Amino acid sequence: MQFNQQINQLNQRQLDLKLLLKYTDFAEINWQPLAIQINSLEQEKQQLETGSDILRTLRQRLERCEAATGEKRYREDDSEKEFYSDAGGKSGGQKEKQQEQERLLQETISQHRAEAIS
Repeated sequence: MQFNQQINQLNQRQLDLKLLLKYTDFAEINWQPLAIQINSLEQEKQQLETGSDILRTLRQRLERCEAATGEKRYREDDSEKEFYSDAGGKSGGQKEKQQEQERLLQETISQHRAEAIS
């Protein structure tokens, strides 16, 4: 009985080693540097978001535009969902307002970029 158990353990170990041989590059299984990089990027994003007057201004403009059209946006798990005050979805007027808002936002971003460059 003990002999069969040892054979099963060796067979399992052999299978585990075969699975490990599928990885030809250590970087494929080395997750720690990626976790550190993700953490660093998240911190940098947070610093940029809290320290940027331009971003703060753009967010305030976006909130005003959303309030003007009755549109509400929120982020949940990095996905954006849109809800409108009327249950039927966007009307033609709402679509036009949204397009105008997006155009104005793009213009504002372009202006701020040009100011930042000069």
